[in-house]
Amino acid sequence: MMHDFASEVSTAAVIRKDLGMEPADFDRDFLATVDAETRKTIDGFDEWREKLKAAVALARMGKPQEVIEKNGGHPRCVSGICRGRQCV
Repeated sequence: MMHDFASEVSTAAVIRKDLGMEPADFDRDFLATVDAETRKTIDGFDEWREKLKAAVALARMGKPQEVIEKNGGHPRCVSGICRGRQCV
């Protein structure tokens, strides 16, 4: 596929040749996959941003323990949404 993109062939032709599908079908499937994989993050963004602002304000007031307590008990977590050791 990379070699085809390096040639003078159109993107549509490369998609048809290498993926065996129409570009419109590729776009539809690709966008559906991106949407499915990012939906939870996008839907929670505004809430995360507000929690981050609150954490920054507490940190600026010199209250690191409150930052930890309000953010799931993890010192580096600003989302309050933690899965084991991985904060999101």
